[in-house]
Amino acid sequence: SGSEQLPATEDELKLLEQRYGDSYGAILGEIMHVEVCSRFELSYSIRRLAQFTHGPTEAAFAGLYRVLRFLATHPHRPVMYPRRAFEGFDEFRVDFDPPKYKSIQIPRTPCTIADSDHARDTLRRKSHHC
Repeated sequence: SGSEQLPATEDELKLLEQRYGDSYGAILGEIMHVEVCSRFELSYSIRRLAQFTHGPTEAAFAGLYRVLRFLATHPHRPVMYPRRAFEGFDEFRVDFDPPKYKSIQIPRTPCTIADSDHARDTLRRKSHHC
């Protein structure tokens, strides 16, 4: 397993803030704003990093930097909202053995999916979705 770190001392915290350009809470807040508005795939990572707000470590700052680096290298993946209303369905079809197939209709309305524990709980494993 990984080693644990104690929260940074006041002097170490000042050095980390100088190295990363701002306080831990300010950087986290900026990332949370992006996550809430358009980058939902970051939710789990951001919530884990938020646990270090009152006692950030060097590893926690590095985690924030890693998320920022991901955002900088993947700028074209935000959720986009269309100008016109959502209408109709998309059909998802799986062919088993021609002519046998299974088809489901997926509504084009906005939908969220949450799998907050990433399936770590093997007894009650489930996701919640629309």
